[in-house]
Amino acid sequence: VSALLVIVVIIFNKDNSIYTYNNFKFVSSLEVQDINKIPDVRSMISQSVLYTMDYMVKEGIAPIVRYNNGHYYSVAPLSDGKYLFVLLCITKEEDGVFTAGIEDFFFVSKLCNRTGFDKTIQIGSSMEEVLALDENAVVLEAKINNETEYNSYHRFNDKSYVQLHYIIDQETQKPVVAEIKELNNKHLVLNYLLPWDFNVILN
Repeated sequence: VSALLVIVVIIFNKDNSIYTYNNFKFVSSLEVQDINKIPDVRSMISQSVLYTMDYMVKEGIAPIVRYNNGHYYSVAPLSDGKYLFVLLCITKEEDGVFTAGIEDFFFVSKLCNRTGFDKTIQIGSSMEEVLALDENAVVLEAKINNETEYNSYHRFNDKSYVQLHYIIDQETQKPVVAEIKELNNKHLVLNYLLPWDFNVILN
């Protein structure tokens, strides 16, 4: 008879300038956060301000913090079945309070498969087709010269990051893909996920 011994280790740092993190607690054991009650993370990152880690924990954004390759990130399971991953820049202030800036974040249930996406989506594909294939896409809308422009952003199971730019089809008056652009930003939370967190969001 074999048994699986799981050792849960909480990392306590001797250096008190480093925020205490836990790299081994399973995401499945975390309390599910109400998606309707957590703050608007997109608004928070756009403001470029610092928040206390006490606030981040209390509001359900960072119920657990990981540390990997010199970077902190948090993960929160949400009531809509998705997970919130946030890349954090945590510092200790002179008064001893830990504060954090949000460097990147994304909501995800399962990462979109890049191979399937490339086979299906091409120039001229409708936005409806794109969003049906990747439910985790972030769509941004902007008014330029009194015309509405759309861009969608996609993270994939191979850790690639892609931007789609849309134009309005004159016949259907709906957005269609006009450009597919690879983004080379390596400073993304997806690139720092520990294997057990990454596996949770793989198809």
